[in-house]
Amino acid sequence: MVTPTFVMKTFETIVGKREAELSLMTARLYSPEAAFNVGLIDRLVQNENQLLDAAHQEMEIFLKIPSKARIITKQLLRKQIISDFLTTRDENTRLGVKQLNDPVTQNIMGKYLDSLGKK
Repeated sequence: MVTPTFVMKTFETIVGKREAELSLMTARLYSPEAAFNVGLIDRLVQNENQLLDAAHQEMEIFLKIPSKARIITKQLLRKQIISDFLTTRDENTRLGVKQLNDPVTQNIMGKYLDSLGKK
C-alpha cells in the first residue's frame, strides 16, 4: 500500500527525509528502541507502571504552559501539514480505494491475514 501523502510528510518531518524514504519504500517496522532512536517516540519504558508514570510526567510539563499559547503554537507548527492533508485528501482516498481493490493487493493482504491466523 502506498502511504497517504500527509502521513509521508508528517513521518518525514519527524525522522528526516532519508530515513522516511528508506522506511516508507521498504515498509520498515520499528522495534521500540529503533523508534526511539529515530524520534518516533519520546521515551522508552520497561513496563505498564513506568508508562503511566512517564505519561504523568510529560503531562505535568505541558500543563505548566498556558493552554492557549500551546494550542496556537501547535496549530502554527502543523499548519502546512494540515493544509496539505486537506488539499490531497480526495486524491489520497481515491488512490487508497483503488489500491485496496487491486487484485495484487488483495492477494498480498489475503496471504498476510492467513499468516496471522497461523501464529
